[in-house]
Amino acid sequence: MYRQNPKTVARIDIHIIERNITGCATTEEQSVLHAWLELNRANRDAYFLMKNIWDSCRIRGYSQGDIRREWELLAEQINIVEQRPQQARKGSIIRLWMRYAAVFAMAVGITWAMSSLLRSPEIPAPHTTYQQFTVPNGQRTRVILADGTKVWLNAGTTLQYPSDFGVSNRQVILDGEAGFQVVPSNIPFTVAAEKVTITVHGTHFNVRNYSTDDYVETALFEGAVKMQFPESEAVLKPGEVAVYRKEQQTANIKTMPDIAHKFAWSESRLIIDGERLEDMAHTLERWYDVHIAITDDELKDQRYTGKFVYNEDISQVMKVISVTTPVQYKIEGREITISKKKN
Repeated sequence: MYRQNPKTVARIDIHIIERNITGCATTEEQSVLHAWLELNRANRDAYFLMKNIWDSCRIRGYSQGDIRREWELLAEQINIVEQRPQQARKGSIIRLWMRYAAVFAMAVGITWAMSSLLRSPEIPAPHTTYQQFTVPNGQRTRVILADGTKVWLNAGTTLQYPSDFGVSNRQVILDGEAGFQVVPSNIPFTVAAEKVTITVHGTHFNVRNYSTDDYVETALFEGAVKMQFPESEAVLKPGEVAVYRKEQQTANIKTMPDIAHKFAWSESRLIIDGERLEDMAHTLERWYDVHIAITDDELKDQRYTGKFVYNEDISQVMKVISVTTPVQYKIEGREITISKKKN
């Protein structure tokens, strides 16, 4: 086993970072990584940049060998690795960053973030930077945060977190849907979902907060979570679902026997349980990366229940829906029109 003293490490074995990101790090390796992250902000910025590259390449189907070669090149250029790999061509890092910049970016500015990686670590950073990971429509993925927390991201989701995540705070900002399996810690884990804040120390739960939805929903599978609404707060127990209505500014908590359905999307299963056709259309748009137009307002409130799997294409899904509800549809490329079924 490769060993480093966590109290004195200035540079780090690249395999320790890789094993942490892939969820294979030992307790000793995690201690080394956390000590290295606490040394300065430059290390934390470097870690998150490398992690974003790893996740972005993986979601695009790059082989692990190709990802590691690009990754080692970045680590060499910013001088953080203990054992340097073979010298790579100068200038490749800029091309690498530009290639992935459309997928993830610093919320406070790419230019400042890149300069913070390359400057002397003794220079204090002027403010906190935020990392952003975005999953496009038609895709889903899983990421592992610096503290080991696993996060499943559904289609059309954006997750933001500060560069010092896992060191002095564990705060994330969610726009979309994500399932969290939080590693226990004395530092509370907080999810900001518009006007709702979810706080935990270590548990498994799902949060849905799409801008197209009129609600924020939290489903708890195990442990406990504290819900903070604008006018009240509550503690969820396993098997409970909290729904906050954005316009009405009201919160409701109920027990759901089949609560596992709320996380079925992470296994490429789509379960619709009495949803309005308009809400279901938004879900299908993200799931299949299409645009759906409903021509009749009365149809938008039509309720539907059904189950689908990801390997079913959108034409199969629409056919099933048209058989069980009074609608007809037309598909032209990625454009789908739903109208009232003619007699």
